[in-house]
Amino acid sequence: MYNKKIENVELINKVNFDAKEWASIVLGIRKSLNLSQTELAKRLGFSRYTPMRYENCLKMPRKNSVKKVLEFIDKSNLDIKILKEIGYSCVDGFAKDTKVPKLKLEYSKELAELIGIILGDGEIMKDGTLRVSFDPKKDLNFHYRRTFFLVESLLSNKLHYESYKRFAFYNTAFVRFLNQDCELKSGNKSKNNWEIPKWCFSNEEYLKSAIRGIFDTDGYIGYNSGTVEIMFGRFSKGSTNLIRDIKEGLEKLDFKPIIKYSPDGRCKIRIFGKGDVIKFMMIIGSSNIKNIIRYLLWRLAGYPAKIEHEGMDKLVNMANFLIGNSITTIELPFFWNESNFSNLNNFKDDKTFIEKRLIAPKHL
Repeated sequence: MYNKKIENVELINKVNFDAKEWASIVLGIRKSLNLSQTELAKRLGFSRYTPMRYENCLKMPRKNSVKKVLEFIDKSNLDIKILKEIGYSCVDGFAKDTKVPKLKLEYSKELAELIGIILGDGEIMKDGTLRVSFDPKKDLNFHYRRTFFLVESLLSNKLHYESYKRFAFYNTAFVRFLNQDCELKSGNKSKNNWEIPKWCFSNEEYLKSAIRGIFDTDGYIGYNSGTVEIMFGRFSKGSTNLIRDIKEGLEKLDFKPIIKYSPDGRCKIRIFGKGDVIKFMMIIGSSNIKNIIRYLLWRLAGYPAKIEHEGMDKLVNMANFLIGNSITTIELPFFWNESNFSNLNNFKDDKTFIEKRLIAPKHL
């Protein structure tokens, strides 16, 4: 007589499953029994985030956890081979809550900025998980001060770290909002060719906020042959919609972006010159301290900061000295404007410079 339990135990003793195989098994269990990650965690006696970490290949079960999973599989009369096949078919995850309606959100500058952050460094999974990757040396302060605030205030979600360079949160209703109202499909962003939501183009402030979110995650202030520039990219060859929308959005805000493709097909979008860089930080701004520091050191001292070589602490101290205050007290988003820097001659000169070029931002 066929004994599934014996075969399961023999299989687990014979095969040393890797992270991808464990991910497929956990996904297969959830889809077979229509369980959410939290529900499976409760049944197994795990932390609520453990199934998510298994599915994202961020954690491997230890011996005691392997035993619990196997006992659960046998108790549920499931087959490991079939579970793996089911799991492999769920490349972008599995959501139990297929009937949960989309979240009703009012369009706002804050929502547009959060979506820009997701467009830049985010992932949308079919199981309702949203993940954001980041450089821990440069971006941790930005996400802690700004992204966490946006997620918690707009969605009432708490975030958790999947690793030292990625955090995540779960919200099926928000994922449906992104799918339906923003046309951002779950799964591979390049394959799905994400774009800036059309509603962001209906309001200039929404557009500025969305571009700021993209800039803070997928852009930087750089220096090229002695010229300062705003840079977006490098975008993959499959991101044609996003490249188009960033270019058109910047042009709508009266910038002159240049698109440049590298030999591998990846793309950078650049804004050159003193005037446009100053204007960018006046009307679009930044919430990422790495961009704020680079801008301030350039404008106040003509200093080309290189965070990757000099370290964040040194450059923060330099900026604090120049502005006569702690940079961490500056309200986010940061703008090079009168409310922050009216006492600095550099700002007064820049304001006059921009006005003379007849491209003064409306709020000046």
